[in-house]
Amino acid sequence: MNWGNSRSQHAYNVGSYEKKQYQVVVESQQKANELVFKNPMNLKFCPYRFRNQELCDWALRKNPMCIGYIPVEKLTQDHCDWAVKQNYMAHKFVDLSFKTEEMLFYVVSIAPLEIFNMPSQLVSLRMIKKALSLNGSIYRNLPNEVKSKDLEEIAMRAEYEPHKRQIYANPYATK
Repeated sequence: MNWGNSRSQHAYNVGSYEKKQYQVVVESQQKANELVFKNPMNLKFCPYRFRNQELCDWALRKNPMCIGYIPVEKLTQDHCDWAVKQNYMAHKFVDLSFKTEEMLFYVVSIAPLEIFNMPSQLVSLRMIKKALSLNGSIYRNLPNEVKSKDLEEIAMRAEYEPHKRQIYANPYATK
């Protein structure tokens, strides 16, 4: 299925703009440090032998989405939790061994549709109920083996009481 406008894509492909491919050669720890200090996402260009703990911690502090480029042996649960709290989309790059139910529940409470981007073995009934209470239309896309009368009622309540749904969706709401 094509989501974009076919004319604009055609114009992009035919246009004079060419994507330049850069080849980065990192030969020393100093070169790796300079590269990552310029842009934390450059960590992906550094060989694993130059990704020391200090460099990985610095890159993660500057950009939580770098978590996918940090070697698993240098990660801790605190790193993963912090990255997801800073940017909920970082959960996609967290290693499966570091994903917890609390972390994923936090992601669902911010973005209910992210429940479909999570490993099915980590999705709990509590997370499904939270997602449905924030966005009842999710019920249609749930697998049949998960659907129940209880979940359907939660979805219907969320769809027909949108003023209450906003209170749950905003963690800073005063009511």
